[in-house]
Amino acid sequence: SAFGSSRSGNSFDPKAERTSDILTVCSRSLLTFTILPIMSFDQESVSQDSEENDKGSNKVKGPKFWVILRGALNSDHTVEPQHYLAAIAELLALTIAISLVITWTYERIATHCYNDGKTLGMWCPFKFLAPSDFEMARNRLSDNPIRNMVGYNNPCAFWDQPPALYFAASMFIPMVYFAFRYAINDTIRAHLVVQANAEDFDDHDISMSSYSRACLTINWMYAASQCIVMGIFIITPHVFGDNWPKCNSNPPSTCLTPEEEKAFENHVKLMHWKMRSHSACFLQLVPVLCLTMAANYIEAHLTGVALKPIQWAVLAFYIIATILETVFATSAIFLYQGDYSQHGDWQENFVFNKWFMQCIDYMWFLSLPL
Repeated sequence: SAFGSSRSGNSFDPKAERTSDILTVCSRSLLTFTILPIMSFDQESVSQDSEENDKGSNKVKGPKFWVILRGALNSDHTVEPQHYLAAIAELLALTIAISLVITWTYERIATHCYNDGKTLGMWCPFKFLAPSDFEMARNRLSDNPIRNMVGYNNPCAFWDQPPALYFAASMFIPMVYFAFRYAINDTIRAHLVVQANAEDFDDHDISMSSYSRACLTINWMYAASQCIVMGIFIITPHVFGDNWPKCNSNPPSTCLTPEEEKAFENHVKLMHWKMRSHSACFLQLVPVLCLTMAANYIEAHLTGVALKPIQWAVLAFYIIATILETVFATSAIFLYQGDYSQHGDWQENFVFNKWFMQCIDYMWFLSLPL
């Protein structure tokens, strides 16, 4: 299953699981990267002089996701590639908000249904489930691998486990599609810019050809990056059914035999693999998205679009937030040596102060709408 599967028994093969996860991520990313460009070419027309064409028409206002949907109903309309980037940010914000509501609601249901730790509550709406199904869900927002690793819940913690996991995965699909739409249309726009300025340059002008190649490279690198992000729903930190040991060999140890200690150590190694691979699928998007956004500003400047000082200031803020997020989030995850639990002095394992790390993390997420 793409969203984790139950494993019976006490033995497992970490290498085999890691190999399976890698193959799954690569195959699905390749499949998405191959199919979506074919799906993306429709009857939309790209206009070089969009402002002139739109003067006499009623421009759709509102969230860019809505603008794109309304525009798709018209066979001949102006396409603004940056609208797709804005729509992706809107969908991401919506996904975070709804995933939080789903996870919080499920946590409350689990607390009610599993109130005594043995039987389901009288008014539990899911009588067909076993009490053990709610065992971990009762403390999902207060005891999860991400919070135990960095000291707080970042937005990813809201969708890392079912049922929010399934909703978030479905919401990311249109984000991948919009990323391809952006890559296709912005590449077309770059070619139109080159054609419009062809008479001012020689046939072998290096600057214009380099501009076109740079746009093509950045756009498709961004599209591929959005495909890789889907790996966060394939390699999950922890879902119910993972056969984690009941004991903990860290002080104070609760393991009774050397075999139990060995099993615990092996599972911690597997947990490192899961968390780091899961996080890498998302973190690789952070600098790539920044490069894409910065390229939009440069493209606008080169084509004569007037940018206000506040817009350049916003870009500078976003670049700073991206650099901090990339460096510190990567370090906090890949340098963590704890066991992802709240056993013993678990907060001593944080790589950075939790308040410092939380400010950087949320600063990057909040900079996206700007």
